Amino acid sequence: MRTLTIIIALFFSTFIIAQAQEAKSSFQDKFDVTTPVQFKASVSDGFIHVTPSEGSSIKILYIVRKGNSFVEISREELAEYIDINITHSSELVDVTVKHLKEYRWNDWKDSYNVSLEVYVPKETSCHLQSSDGDIKVKGLSGKQKCRTSDGDIIVYGINGNVDAQTSDGDITTQDVVGNVNFTTSDGDVQADNVEGDATFITSDGDIEMYNIIGFTTAKTSDGDIVFKDLAGTFKGQTSDGDITGNIVKLNSELRLSTSDGDIRVAVPKGLGLDLYLKGEDLNTNLEDFSGQAKEHLIQGKVRGGGVSIELTASDGRITLAYE
Repeated sequence: MRTLTIIIALFFSTFIIAQAQEAKSSFQDKFDVTTPVQFKASVSDGFIHVTPSEGSSIKILYIVRKGNSFVEISREELAEYIDINITHSSELVDVTVKHLKEYRWNDWKDSYNVSLEVYVPKETSCHLQSSDGDIKVKGLSGKQKCRTSDGDIIVYGINGNVDAQTSDGDITTQDVVGNVNFTTSDGDVQADNVEGDATFITSDGDIEMYNIIGFTTAKTSDGDIVFKDLAGTFKGQTSDGDITGNIVKLNSELRLSTSDGDIRVAVPKGLGLDLYLKGEDLNTNLEDFSGQAKEHLIQGKVRGGGVSIELTASDGRITLAYE
């Protein structure tokens, strides 16, 4: 089952509900702006959700919690514990939320945290940062930059470049026209329908990609790489996992490697190839082939050569099919 589709569907439905009925908030701000506009936000310990809305204003709902419970509190009352600093003009709104004192890990029940539910014009570029919370962005035109130390990132329906990084969480995206750069230290990366150059990196997790068009790079230290209907150029690497998928259009290069796993990949029929396969067990059709074909190494040209395909599995099987 493609869990990515389910995740995105749930995410999309929550945005529809949010637009129909705003989230409960402790207090709010609203700023008139001109488009395109920049929105920047940094929170110490909370989530940031950004949704497009009609009109030419940015509306910020501050959701204050103490422990796990929502708190009815005014801005003035909260100022004893939390500093909210705002810089704004017609072209930029910048919000920074900071704790006024340090809390130990076991003091969380006594500490306040502030999350942001934000409604912006569609033509908004965002720079969002959370120390310990999720970041979700939907339906914007412009560059999006997301950073969280311990949370998930979801971006959906973006017309512009996306740069997302989390230290300990998953990154999920769908329907992006623009270049994407995703990095997580300990989580999965899932992407569906990206039109642009894409880089996906995780230190400890799986990478799933569907309908990616462009120059794609995927690296994981300990996980599988799964892809379907990729077009362009693809480089994939994992230290301990399988690589599985198909290419519908191969422009210049396919380079895949795994230290401890199998590679199963399909490419379009009829291509001229410069072929290099190295692994414990090799399975491919060598029709119209010139070169050397040994038990653990195949190197040569298919149909006179052309597109470069290099597949290496230090301790695994390699299957190259044509479809």
